[in-house]
This record gives sequence, structure tokens and C-alpha cells, in this order.
Amino acid sequence: GELIAAFKEVGIENCSRRDAEAIFRSLVDNGESLDPDIAYEAILPPPSQHRAIMIRSAFDCLDASAGGKGFLLPNQIVDRYDANAHPDARNGHKTSEQIRTEFFEHFELGHDGRISRQDLEQYLFALS
Repeated sequence: GELIAAFKEVGIENCSRRDAEAIFRSLVDNGESLDPDIAYEAILPPPSQHRAIMIRSAFDCLDASAGGKGFLLPNQIVDRYDANAHPDARNGHKTSEQIRTEFFEHFELGHDGRISRQDLEQYLFALS
């Protein structure tokens, strides 16, 4: 039920229960649980070409100002990340501090503490 509702939210209207269950099984972690963020990212349509270019340009700009190493450290972007622009902050569902904390936690889980272009793209594409 919830997965079918999520499909409808992103514009997938005619998903059968059987198809939804097959998709669910492909997204579960070791057959035990489903990470809602992974599921949501998996069903999102790709961002527009313009949005993808803008995200890549933003990373390149931040990377160049941080020495052009191909990655960013959280403290290199904390002052530039405007959590107030996040959709959940704009609609009042979360505070900007909650958004900022979640933003950095997204990159720290099982990671080396560096934010790559791909990391940033995945995060921002999910907001598209």
C-alpha cells in the first residue's frame, strides 16, 4: 500500500500490487527491511538535464574553491549550504537545523567523510 502510494506520488499510476511487491523485494536490505530513502530514490524519475547541469556546476564551484581535489569535506560547505531552501524547511515540516543535520548525516553513514560529486548529485537529485 505505501509503496504504491509512493509510486503515485512520483507519477507512476498503473502499478499492480504484484509489480509493487517485486520492486519492494528488489529494494529490501538482506530481506529484512526497506530503507524508505533508497526506495524513494529508486522510483524517482531522473532530473532534467538543466537541473543535472546546475548540480554539477555547483559541485565544481565548491570544489574549485576548496582546492580542486574532487571531493568536499562537510566543513567546507557548511557555511554555503542554505538549509532554508530545502523543500521540508520551506513548507515547515522541518527546521533548517534538522535539514542541515540530516544533510551531513546522509554523507557520513558508511562513508569516508568526503562528499564526492556523485554523493552530492544523489542527494540533490532526490530533492528534484
